[in-house]
Parts: sequence; C-alpha cells; structure tokens
Amino acid sequence: MQWHHRINQIFSIGLLLLAVGCGDPEAKSKEIYDTAQFEEQQRNFKHARQLYERILKEYPETETAKQAETRLKDIEGKLPFPFPLTVTSFVRPPPTQCDTPQTI
Repeated sequence: MQWHHRINQIFSIGLLLLAVGCGDPEAKSKEIYDTAQFEEQQRNFKHARQLYERILKEYPETETAKQAETRLKDIEGKLPFPFPLTVTSFVRPPPTQCDTPQTI
C-alpha cells in the first residue's frame, strides 16, 4: 500500500504546481506592463515594445492588453536613443578669440 500513498503525493504536488502556474492573467499581464513602463522611462523603446506585444499575444482578453495596445501606438516611431544624433553633434565649434594665438 505504500506505492498508493506515493502516487497520491505525486498527484497532489502536480495539482499544486498546476494551480500555481494558472494564476490570475490580469495580475501577470500587469506585472509585464509595469516592466514595459519602466523600460519606456529608461528610453528602451525596443524592449518596451516587445513586452507590450507579449501582453497582446499571451493575455489578449485583459484590460492590460488594451492599455498595452495604446502604449504601442504612442511609442511607435520613437528613437531607440535618448536624443537624436546628428553630424552637428560631433562638429567642433569654430575657435573663439580666446582660442586663437595672440601676436604681440
């Protein structure tokens, strides 16, 4: 009868793991959404976009999915850099009067 007891233990552990894995989809999607918001604040729009798309794919029926869809539209077209890099950003300014050698 000891094997019967062991099977019951394994079955109980399996049910427990299944219950833990099938948590609240709204809570899980909200956790991902919060991470995406953090990534946006850090101006990591590429990763934020990936997280929002994950919410839409894995939790499409949640309220968070609606918010993620809105955020995706808002960040569309934003640069992956915190500021636009232009050639003028790297051009040395012309010398000032203090930079030129003085002749006496």
